[in-house]
Amino acid sequence: MDSFDDFELKPLSEGLGFHKKPLNLRESVRQSNLVERELNQEPPVKPPEKLLSFQKDTLKEHSTTYEDLLSSLAEPRKSVVAESIKEKEVQARQFVQSQVELSNTFPRTEQTLWHKEPELGNRVESDAFKAMEVEVPRSPMIPPQSDLFIKQDKEKPMEAPVRRGGHNSPAVSKWSETCVSLRSLFMDTLVVMAIALVFLLSLLWITKVDLASVWFSSRHDFATQISMGILYLAVFQMYMIIARSFFGRSLGEWTFDYQLGSEEQQNSSIYPVKVLFRAFWVMVTGFVVLPLISLIFRVDIAGKLSGLRLYEQKNTL
Repeated sequence: MDSFDDFELKPLSEGLGFHKKPLNLRESVRQSNLVERELNQEPPVKPPEKLLSFQKDTLKEHSTTYEDLLSSLAEPRKSVVAESIKEKEVQARQFVQSQVELSNTFPRTEQTLWHKEPELGNRVESDAFKAMEVEVPRSPMIPPQSDLFIKQDKEKPMEAPVRRGGHNSPAVSKWSETCVSLRSLFMDTLVVMAIALVFLLSLLWITKVDLASVWFSSRHDFATQISMGILYLAVFQMYMIIARSFFGRSLGEWTFDYQLGSEEQQNSSIYPVKVLFRAFWVMVTGFVVLPLISLIFRVDIAGKLSGLRLYEQKNTL
């Protein structure tokens, strides 16, 4: 054997547990005395009936005690209740009397009953009603709305427009005789030229003649030039006669405040005849001679011949 076989490790102190010896199971049970306790224990016994009926008895006792407490309370006497009610009624009456002033009641007899209805023929009169005075409502200061709308709906009569001069004073229009108006004549010439072109185009469309051929032939052919001049003069005469006969002035004369003849002459039935007669004298003299002479001498020669003069409107304050 080796010398190290008998070697045994031992702890230096006893606190590490290496010195404890292994115990047997029987010895440990014997030391605990567990079996003896179980063998010596008595079997369970049925609990007494008092313990089982304890809960019911306690409930009954509690209920009886609650009823006893309620019954033990002293009930208020009727006299006390009546006195408290009377005190409340007195306080309520005093409060109402302090806040509200009641008028005198109607005189009643002891025999009158509440359920008895008054007769229709009897009229109750009281000093309170006699003293009352009914105020009659006064008419309002503001008129009713219906009258206001009626007044606004009434339209004012239309007034004729009046021209105003200096210091907002109405201007009075006066008609004075004049010789010739170059401005109105120039404007009427342009209007007649436009109307003549319309007539020329309609004539070429009806006759199916080319417009370019007419334009080039009018530059060299004298007959074409005469025919176009006659067309223009015819349109000019028709325009002046129709405009002056129906409206008393042409478009140019209306623009620059001119008119042919006075208002009395325009209202007469022979006014269109005089317009035609004046146009005849202008046409006979060549459409240029009479206007030119009238412009030089400042006299309306055509008006003296026809009795229908040209007037110009002048505004005076």
